[in-house]
Amino acid sequence: MKKFSKAFLECINKQSINHLRGGEDHPKFTGIWMVTLDGRIFARSYYLRKRSWYNAFLEKGGEIKCVNAVVKVKGVKPADLMKITPAVNAAYQKKYGVRPTNQKWIDGLCEKEKVEKTMEFIP
Repeated sequence: MKKFSKAFLECINKQSINHLRGGEDHPKFTGIWMVTLDGRIFARSYYLRKRSWYNAFLEKGGEIKCVNAVVKVKGVKPADLMKITPAVNAAYQKKYGVRPTNQKWIDGLCEKEKVEKTMEFIP
């Protein structure tokens, strides 16, 4: 199985906002929160809209951009979601909890319906 480079994972960790572009017909990158865990990259959809980056990635994959590096990825629902959920929740808290104003967003991303929309990106 192909893995992300250590440099790319470090970039994702260092950047507060990372960018993705879903599908082939979407010209712009969208900024979202991403976290890493054991060499894996995860994100959650906050608004759960039908027409969203989340659904575009499930259907067609896309790209993640971190600073100047762009990596083509597939988006999948993690097979081990129930097992990794506490660690992904903790990763969101650790990375984004440094600003008190972020707490309401972190809490929202850890709600059940958003946890169910956890996406793992596969290079």
